[in-house]
Amino acid sequence: MTSGVKVHDEVIMLFQNMKMKKMSSPDEKRKKAVFFCLSDDLKFIIINPAKKSCYETADSKKEDLVFVSWAPETAKIKSRLIYASSKDALFKKFTGIKHSVQATSWDEIMDRSAICDKLGGVVSFEGKPV
Repeated sequence: MTSGVKVHDEVIMLFQNMKMKKMSSPDEKRKKAVFFCLSDDLKFIIINPAKKSCYETADSKKEDLVFVSWAPETAKIKSRLIYASSKDALFKKFTGIKHSVQATSWDEIMDRSAICDKLGGVVSFEGKPV
């Protein structure tokens, strides 16, 4: 099932830049995390205007792309369904995502150890021990 929500071109360009090891200009920093949301008219997945990853396992340091989707249990059913069905639109546009993590509470997003547990075997996240 798809929601008909489209991925905005700005989101695709940002994701492509996140995958690159080096940015086009030395002043430009590579983003490690980005928050996306639905536009007010519920037609596009956009970069969240209010909020403008690497991890390490016991075996090696990783720079895999990790997709974290968050739809709180307190959100309206319609909103949760739109977000869930719109996730496919992102995956079709974003190639190279190695892990996907589903969260339903803010605590799961803010708690690095909760994300790392879902990734399995992670000992440090963003350079900080778990």
